[in-house]
Amino acid sequence: MSDRFKLQADGTYLIEASLNDVLNYTRDWSAWLPEGAEITSSAWSVPPGVTIGATDVEAASTTGWIGPIETPGDYWIGTKVSLSSGETYDRGFTLRAKARKS
Repeated sequence: MSDRFKLQADGTYLIEASLNDVLNYTRDWSAWLPEGAEITSSAWSVPPGVTIGATDVEAASTTGWIGPIETPGDYWIGTKVSLSSGETYDRGFTLRAKARKS
């Protein structure tokens, strides 16, 4: 997982970004994948005010280009993956958007 992901006490991840950033967020799913299974598809969910652009799927990771964000705040970004084994996993992270200081 990217070093931008900071593990929180509750076990979820937090990322901080500036409002105008458009960044790629790659999630490594290998810790949750059963042996021999690969990701076959990925669906990202973002709340209103957050833009999701291109997405990509690799055998054990997913990437989404997120941003810009309209308003400062904390946003839950969800990703649901389907596996070659037929299973699905749904995980997410909090994206904290802040105005960039000059």
